[in-house]
Amino acid sequence: MARPDPHLSVVIPAYNEAAIVEEAIASALSALSLSSISHEVVLVDDGSSDGTLAAMRRIEAQNSNVRVVAHEQNRGLGAALRTGFAACHGEVLTWIPGDGQFDLRQVLNGLPLMTDHDIVVALRKGVRQSWRVAITWCFHLLTWTLFRFKASDLCGIYIIRRAVLEQIHPQATNIFYNLEVPILCAKFRKRLAQITVSVLPRLGGTSKVANFRTLSRNLLEMIRIRFRRPR
Repeated sequence: MARPDPHLSVVIPAYNEAAIVEEAIASALSALSLSSISHEVVLVDDGSSDGTLAAMRRIEAQNSNVRVVAHEQNRGLGAALRTGFAACHGEVLTWIPGDGQFDLRQVLNGLPLMTDHDIVVALRKGVRQSWRVAITWCFHLLTWTLFRFKASDLCGIYIIRRAVLEQIHPQATNIFYNLEVPILCAKFRKRLAQITVSVLPRLGGTSKVANFRTLSRNLLEMIRIRFRRPR
């Protein structure tokens, strides 16, 4: 007999995080074990050149509700999330990165809000690097100018109904995907709620997304979706 689809799907993407990804995934699985909601975890290796994929395969072999999908080459965070979400079976979707900077327990606190909302976006509190202030300020100003959408303190984590994600059809393949999703939800008048989560120190390694090249790419992406019409 086929197993029923889970209610919640959690995507965990990673790129060259072999040293820390097992600890991050174990923490997420521990958080899910405390919940009575049916769930699955989809791990996405985004073309890692270290042992990240092997670590994910070990966890998959030990957990029946964990599946692994992999890119042959690195394609970016947005592409990894799109791949992960496409592989999900749950009615409700969320994600956390494989670097341990977010506690899934805090994210799951937003699940009760999904009863009356289409998306719950997480606002950050905690660790901030001063060298990112200029990038962040420019990014938020551009978002407000183009969309009248207040993006300050968004951390990129959200919980969303799978049907809504399919309807708004985000297209970015880079980190902008995580802003495109709530922007499109606001643009197309979906019901939004907010929670606050802590940003924790990375378990190891360095960030691979925060730089001025990312900002310029995000600007192009914002211009692209500014004039999009609903599907």
